[in-house]
Amino acid sequence: MQALADRSSNTLHPPPMLRITGTGHDLNILHRTGDRLLKFAQFLKDDSRELLLFLHKIKALNPTVVTIAEREANHNQPLFLQRFLEALDHYKALFDSLEATLPPNSRERLAVEQIWFGREIMDIVAAEGEGRRERHQKFETWEMMLKSVGFNKVPLSPFALAQAKLLLRLHYPSEGYQLQILKNSFFLGWQNHSLFSISSWH
Repeated sequence: MQALADRSSNTLHPPPMLRITGTGHDLNILHRTGDRLLKFAQFLKDDSRELLLFLHKIKALNPTVVTIAEREANHNQPLFLQRFLEALDHYKALFDSLEATLPPNSRERLAVEQIWFGREIMDIVAAEGEGRRERHQKFETWEMMLKSVGFNKVPLSPFALAQAKLLLRLHYPSEGYQLQILKNSFFLGWQNHSLFSISSWH
């Protein structure tokens, strides 16, 4: 968004319209995220952008570019014990990262732990069959799915990695966070544990 806003000063070649599309099942979270991005766009004097945000699992879209941001955890196992162990490993690393970066009485931390992660954990370990909504898949699964329907990876630029590392240092200065590019995709981790992956496809 910042790069597009910088181009807006060129009146001969105005920047293209930006549309961010995803899917999700919590409309309130989607609206709040859209509002935050709209405010950011307005801050960049880019309030003409149309931002359509439906976040989380993008499984069946066919736009020019598809960006997948997903947990690096397999919470789609049919057996309870497998899901439980995977959730234990993943959320332990997430809570460790929060402990290192946010004070215990932080409102943001309490909201994330109790409302967001708490609800996810309950769904992953307590719901079965069609009643379970949280079905995170690791990067390898997304990669196989996207390639099987004809998508190809969009290369990441060194500038994008530099920007991501700068933002990480500014907002989460703990040395425990690791950001790297593997298989032309971003991986954010805590210590030696991958937490999230981001990849783009066309």
